[in-house]
Amino acid sequence: MIERTSAPLILAVRLLSFEANEQLRELSRLEHPVGIDELALQFDDQAILVDQLVAAGQVSEEQQAIVRQIDELLRDMSGEVNAALWTPDSLRTSPLWANVRQLAKAFLDLTS
Repeated sequence: MIERTSAPLILAVRLLSFEANEQLRELSRLEHPVGIDELALQFDDQAILVDQLVAAGQVSEEQQAIVRQIDELLRDMSGEVNAALWTPDSLRTSPLWANVRQLAKAFLDLTS
């Protein structure tokens, strides 16, 4: 049986909690050029495991609820119609990205 750990989820959420310029710096450090959507992709890769992490005692139900809120917000921001949200300028100025950061910080505040 594979033991689930919350560490990758915490790292993905931490990246979402950073201010825009720090997020852009972190994205530029990745091996391959990536877009802003990599923030959501890294989160999504880990968020799908949140129920298992709760069952394993790695994440609280309150944190689970926040993960679901972040996931819903990012999904609402996706799609071609919202392409303008996935630019460096929007990352810096959009209230939606500010909401993502606020939720991510709330999640991290609950991490022991």
